[in-house]
Amino acid sequence: MNNARTFQTYLFTPTLRDEDVQALCEVESLAWASPGENITANPEKIAARLRAFPLGVTLATVLGKPAGSQFAFTFNWDYDLERLTTWDELTNFGWTDIVHLNGAKTGFFGRSRCNTGVQRNKIPA
Repeated sequence: MNNARTFQTYLFTPTLRDEDVQALCEVESLAWASPGENITANPEKIAARLRAFPLGVTLATVLGKPAGSQFAFTFNWDYDLERLTTWDELTNFGWTDIVHLNGAKTGFFGRSRCNTGVQRNKIPA
């Protein structure tokens, strides 16, 4: 007897469509359930990231529901560790579109989130 469960999972580069931006916002909200202006990216911040570096944004869905996201950007770094300060300073408080440079030599993996509503133990059989 095989007890394996199967479910639909998609991992893709979202677009500026309202549905994609809202799905990214949902993951942000569930992952960063903390108050604060810079904790959860709002729709404007997410759209700015998508416009600046579309391939740096990934969205995962499980059973059609937003399940996770990843954000990345590139910038020039001179390998001086002292210049790598805080997330807020490095990303201009999450506005990575301002610090992202096309063709820069350093990639920065911004975030990875998991929507707790679709964790392994909560996926229907």
